[in-house]
Amino acid sequence: MKNIALATSQKLADLTNDDRLFFNILKEKDFNPVPAIWDGNEDWEKFDLIIIRSCWDYVQKLDSFISWLNLLENKKLFVQNNIQTLKENIDKNYLQVLKKNGIDIIHSIFVKKEQKVDLANILSEQGWEKTVIKPTISATGYNTFVINKNETDLGQSVINQIQKESGVLIQQYMEEINFVGEWSFIFFNGKYSHTVIKKTAGNDFRVQEKFGGKTIKANPPDYLIKQAEEIILKSAADCLYSRVDGIESNGKLLVMELELTEPCLYLEHDENAPARFASEIMSLF
Repeated sequence: MKNIALATSQKLADLTNDDRLFFNILKEKDFNPVPAIWDGNEDWEKFDLIIIRSCWDYVQKLDSFISWLNLLENKKLFVQNNIQTLKENIDKNYLQVLKKNGIDIIHSIFVKKEQKVDLANILSEQGWEKTVIKPTISATGYNTFVINKNETDLGQSVINQIQKESGVLIQQYMEEINFVGEWSFIFFNGKYSHTVIKKTAGNDFRVQEKFGGKTIKANPPDYLIKQAEEIILKSAADCLYSRVDGIESNGKLLVMELELTEPCLYLEHDENAPARFASEIMSLF
């Protein structure tokens, strides 16, 4: 029997409802999946495979998280996604690599932690009425703000505050997120599984459910699926799980994020997705 650690956080010690869907299938197939708190006292060497799942507090414990990944790497344990991918994907500067590889991303300006910038000048030069400001290291909408052109003093203070901990990502605000939503394309071992679309609540710009957003199963047009597949082929073909988040603009899928660390996989929105994911996990042995 193969022992599989599903790495999670203290607050989600029993896993998310979504992850329990494939957990139960693995149990039925004579595997032994185990919820394992990443910064607990687990003996990681007893596992045949460690899958990074709901470690959603890592942003607040980044040094500890990196040390833990280094520990797993030094012990040469089998981790998915692989540790090099995880380390690279933690910092949203990876978007610059995607762009260099010919992948369309949301128009973004990357600001280093120590770099001085003038938000008013940026908005004027770019001709943006609104911008999204977020840390380059963040998750689940953490420290993310939308700033209007007439709020640059507020936006500048946000940037200064974020830079105490992280670099800053300044992105063009895409109005499509309000009337269409944000697409999420989910892949297992490089193969397309399913899609959801995430919509904002009327009083917030963020699509996460904790901020009132809604997630709905979607049937995207074939040309968007093909574009998402090309992104995965270039950047994440060897990943057990991957998620392309983006906005469609003039027929193009513009990447907001390529989630390879600990994304929600929205298994509950496709009745066959839990079995597909479980099957891909079992195929690793």
